[in-house]
Amino acid sequence: MKALPFIICILCCVFACQSKQRTDAEAIVREWMGKEIRFPELTGDTARVLDSLLTKEYKVLFYVDSTGCTKCKLNLGVWAGLIEESKRQLSDKVGFVFFFQAKNQRTVKYLLDREYFEHPVFMDQRGKLNKRNALPTQPAYQCFLLDRDNKVLMIGNPADIPSVWELYKRVITQQLNE
Repeated sequence: MKALPFIICILCCVFACQSKQRTDAEAIVREWMGKEIRFPELTGDTARVLDSLLTKEYKVLFYVDSTGCTKCKLNLGVWAGLIEESKRQLSDKVGFVFFFQAKNQRTVKYLLDREYFEHPVFMDQRGKLNKRNALPTQPAYQCFLLDRDNKVLMIGNPADIPSVWELYKRVITQQLNE
């Protein structure tokens, strides 16, 4: 019986934390919806590649910062599948833009080679994309669906949560049919 107040206290803490996380997530989504992402100025072939992706009607921007396990965050095999599915189902209307700010570029290049990931990736050692946009610090909110004008339509990582990919596709399909 003495344990009951302790258990109630623990449950209150758990529910309060979950409620705070939900509130934080809602605030992040509210802040970012409709916000324009400004891309850093690039030069040469890198600029041409980025420009070709940014001219698509829709873009999926995936940013990976230098904190935590880079390998864990990348999910390159999943991304390759999403890119292929997008080409088949969405008539190549979606550009996938990957910006990686990695401490160790060698590790990223090794992972890209190991996974045979051939899609363009922009190495952003100085974190220019983040500096221009003050991106959210939580990895779950560092992926965006953007419109033609680089304004955020949705936020969330479809490589981590398949239902987010379904929502991305639904938004794109609905807007293409309007």
